[in-house]
Amino acid sequence: MRYYSIFSSLLLLIPSISLAAPPPGKGNNTEITSAPSFSDSLTSFDTGHWQAADGWANGSPFLNAWSSTALDFSSDGLGIVLSDAPLLGYNYTSGELRTSNFYGYGCYEVEMRPAAVSGVVSAFFTFMGPYDNVRGGNGQHNEIDIEFLGNDTNVVQFNFWTNDDQYANGHEKIIELGFDASKSFNHYAFDWSETGINWYINKQLVYSVISTSNDPTPKVSDGTHKIMMNMWPVDASASGWAGEFTYPMIPVLGEFKNVRFTEGSDCNFDSPEPPPPSPTNSLTISDHNISLNNKATQASATVTVADNNGQRVEGVTITGEWSGIVNDGDGEKVTDQTGSALFYSRRSRSGSGTFQFCVTSLSKAGYSWTSGNDEPKCSEVEIP
Repeated sequence: MRYYSIFSSLLLLIPSISLAAPPPGKGNNTEITSAPSFSDSLTSFDTGHWQAADGWANGSPFLNAWSSTALDFSSDGLGIVLSDAPLLGYNYTSGELRTSNFYGYGCYEVEMRPAAVSGVVSAFFTFMGPYDNVRGGNGQHNEIDIEFLGNDTNVVQFNFWTNDDQYANGHEKIIELGFDASKSFNHYAFDWSETGINWYINKQLVYSVISTSNDPTPKVSDGTHKIMMNMWPVDASASGWAGEFTYPMIPVLGEFKNVRFTEGSDCNFDSPEPPPPSPTNSLTISDHNISLNNKATQASATVTVADNNGQRVEGVTITGEWSGIVNDGDGEKVTDQTGSALFYSRRSRSGSGTFQFCVTSLSKAGYSWTSGNDEPKCSEVEIP
């Protein structure tokens, strides 16, 4: 039920926050050093390590303002929620998380599941600029990116910027994934060194750039970077890049977890990915809950799937149907690492009635599901 704990709080934003961005940093009057290695599962907000963007906006091409209430920490990691809660004259509110410290050469890792909504960018990146430059450096824009464009989450974009305040010399590279990144968490990383940058997908090297005198990659001698994660909708000026954004009438969720920085190291990945679980013979619905939002205008259904040994199963495609007061909403989702998937109904304008959601199929290669043997296939909730 990640959406509604945070979506309700977005509607209660304090109106006195300022549109001003954070003050510029100190420039070159401090020594350039890198913070040490760390690892964070992002299951809670470590305020000693992280800062939330709060009470300001970037302006074009961003369609949103930033609020700390758009960051939802739970046992699943960090959820960033983009909603239509108005803030500071913007029609949308979203979240951004950045480290308090600055980092240099080393291996940067994250597991993430981006949003598959046209015009929405989900990103993990490092950044230095006039507003994030309190540990020395030249104060110019330097950045290394892993970005997902919501109009096609079967690809990922890598990029970097070196001493480029005008954003004039990008190095965008589109990589075909061979899977839909929005369906499950995957591991993404890059190592940054004096000689260049290497990017990895699920611990496999997929792309490299070498620094040259004519086209250098960022250098620690120019400044160390903050580690950042965000999700944001683009305006018309960037729709040719990320797709045209239309709010889908329900909050948009991007998810991040297990961020790690290893100082001065390339990405060797000494710990291999665990093997996938062995297929079992059958699937079952182990839990099926439905609830209303705080205004009783929309329902959400959580369906959890297990195998015949009682172990929850990731990657199961669930299809279902809404009925009752509405007959439309999410109809297909894929279970996450907890074996669960969250469905939302269309909003209702009626003041009374019943929302019902019924599972019509479960499917995953190597598994079977017998509908007639499984309960509860349906759940319902009545508007009080």
